[in-house]
Amino acid sequence: MALRKITYLMYPAAQQAERLLELLCLHQRVYNTALEERIAAYRETGKSLGFAAQCKALTTWRKAVAKLSVESRRIANCRKDFLYKTSADLVKRYGLIATEQLNVKNMTAAGGERKKGLNHSILDTAPAHSSTCSRPKRKKLGHCGWKSRPVW
Repeated sequence: MALRKITYLMYPAAQQAERLLELLCLHQRVYNTALEERIAAYRETGKSLGFAAQCKALTTWRKAVAKLSVESRRIANCRKDFLYKTSADLVKRYGLIATEQLNVKNMTAAGGERKKGLNHSILDTAPAHSSTCSRPKRKKLGHCGWKSRPVW
């Protein structure tokens, strides 16, 4: 039986190309991390890690990441729940809700290590999401909303 070579050409759409590139980057990261792990183990013990040992470590790591992901999702759901309840309360209480239109991206872009805590606090409050979750409630009750632009 003769073996033949078959070549396929892919013409992905822009979104598919982006996903494929993302997948390639993930594969590169996993490979480079495994290589670094083998080099470090060899420097420490004089013996290289085998494939089976690395697979076991990867499985352990995946379980830890899954647990972390579940906890992160739970925290995000708590935040969203708080935002929805607070926005519902504000809409019920007040007929006009005024917010300041902030450029959060610029607020959290610079500062590095010294502003790390402040940046996390700003992003934790989810200012854009808080105004969007109150919008349907305001429209339903016929209340007004107003965004002001900051003037510096």
